[in-house]
Amino acid sequence: MNALQYEYHDAELLDVSIGPRHETTLTFDLYPIFYPDKPRVAVHLGGIFNFDSVTRYVGVIRQDSIDADSYKARCDTFQMDEKRPSKENDMHVFLELSPYGSIRIHCRHVSETRIQ
Repeated sequence: MNALQYEYHDAELLDVSIGPRHETTLTFDLYPIFYPDKPRVAVHLGGIFNFDSVTRYVGVIRQDSIDADSYKARCDTFQMDEKRPSKENDMHVFLELSPYGSIRIHCRHVSETRIQ
């Protein structure tokens, strides 16, 4: 529960969606130095407690997007928040995307799905 399955440093954010409930999904192409087969992974964060903040953060990324074929941001950090321990149904995730800065996401659950 205190670690994500994949390393997201230098991954490319391809897509981000919000809702329909208090949830967001981020889709990354992982960095080929760590993963030579460059897998695509969807990370779903559900039951977000600080949904208004996450919606604003995601909204800026979606607004800035050039087109559907280009990546939207580079991931500097995506990990379980070291300053706030996570437990079942009470998870804390730290996300930092370049050039959008960082956000702490407080949610009920996090799941990672390899989609390619």
